[in-house]
Amino acid sequence: FDNALRIAGQGGETQLTSYQKSELLKAEKELLKTGSKLLATIQLIQTSLTKDVIDQEMKHMDVSPTMLDPKPYNETAAMDGNAMEAKKENGMMSSLSNIL
Repeated sequence: FDNALRIAGQGGETQLTSYQKSELLKAEKELLKTGSKLLATIQLIQTSLTKDVIDQEMKHMDVSPTMLDPKPYNETAAMDGNAMEAKKENGMMSSLSNIL
């Protein structure tokens, strides 16, 4: 803040007194304190709004918030099968590279 005061003071013909600088620093401190409280309130509101929207969408999709994987079993099994297939291929490649 002192740097801002110095730069601001260069543009004008009058210099700020120590008292004026002190009052500006107090005002800045109060502004930052108030801003911090407002930001915390905004973050709480955003968190609450996000939670409410997610809950509403999950209800609309007929999915429980406690479900870990809401995909149908068939789709999940197919994905697991693809992962196993990739692991097998990886293992084969490692074996080949060890032989060569």
